[in-house]
Amino acid sequence: MKRIVYVDYLKALGIIGVIIIHLSSKYLTETQFLSPIWIQGVAVESFVRFSIILFVMASGVLLLRKKQTVEDLPRRLKRVLLPYLFWFIIYFIVKMVKVHGISYMLSISNTLNLLITALADPTILSVQFWFVYMIVGVYLVSPIISTWVEHAKRSEIRYFLAIWFALIIISMVEFRFILVEYLNCFMGFVGYFILGHYLHNTKNVYLRSPRVGLLLYLLGVVITLLGFILTSYFAGSNNYTFIKLGDLTLNSALQATGMFIILKNMDYTKVFGRFESSITKLATYLSILSFGIYLSNILLINLFFKFGFYNVAVSPFINVPIFTIITILLCSVMLLILNKIPYLNKITGIT
Repeated sequence: MKRIVYVDYLKALGIIGVIIIHLSSKYLTETQFLSPIWIQGVAVESFVRFSIILFVMASGVLLLRKKQTVEDLPRRLKRVLLPYLFWFIIYFIVKMVKVHGISYMLSISNTLNLLITALADPTILSVQFWFVYMIVGVYLVSPIISTWVEHAKRSEIRYFLAIWFALIIISMVEFRFILVEYLNCFMGFVGYFILGHYLHNTKNVYLRSPRVGLLLYLLGVVITLLGFILTSYFAGSNNYTFIKLGDLTLNSALQATGMFIILKNMDYTKVFGRFESSITKLATYLSILSFGIYLSNILLINLFFKFGFYNVAVSPFINVPIFTIITILLCSVMLLILNKIPYLNKITGIT
């Protein structure tokens, strides 16, 4: 099936943003609270909270354009789980050696206990693994969702998205409302999945305007930046209400919606001029490698940090762009090498 150009841009920008988040987060945890360099780290991170969401929205575009069947699931899950299991093993071994030592690994009971715990919650090995379980969950219900989307009226899809968006806002407030808890069981990241499909097919003049997209994106950035700094200031430590793992937040939803609208409706030839072909090829390249880079990048970033190459004493405005490029290049080379090796080419995540 023919590639959708703007979807490649979504995934390319998404993986760049993910790496920026992983790098800038070091400034939030490893520098002095409320110091100038801490604020710079918050600023950098605040501009890319759309990142992981773009992958889910891109999946909504690609999967919900045709009916998904239960028979499609094994093939789709295999493409996600094989690369994940490979990197799970790598991170598992690193965790065992780094935290517990080689002697710990010699005990079968210790190894099995950690293995079972890590399979249940792989974020104890590396934080980015939460995405794999989330997207597997979305894939599992995609046959049901695609059937509903195929037969639902546009007004019914808007109704779903309105409830979902309201729940995101309510969930950010520290007040327990049990109805919200039960509704969240049926929504969560499925909302971003359906939102991607809706924005792809909408004819609304405002949702087809890059200027509206830019406004939504910048509004999301401002809310993220001020929200994180102010809540953290009053809490006396980092407060992650506006920067949550998974980004089911008002500010991140605004950023992702805005960025989606921009990339979907951008005239790439007009913006990039004679460089459009080269930049689009680069975006396609990053899109193809994005899942493999996503799974492997934290291993490299942790090595950079451990051996002092990535120094948070340096401004993130300088440090983060440099190491984002280095991380992407090294991960790409590694994945392309693995892709040339028989059997290992099945686990690179190259799509």
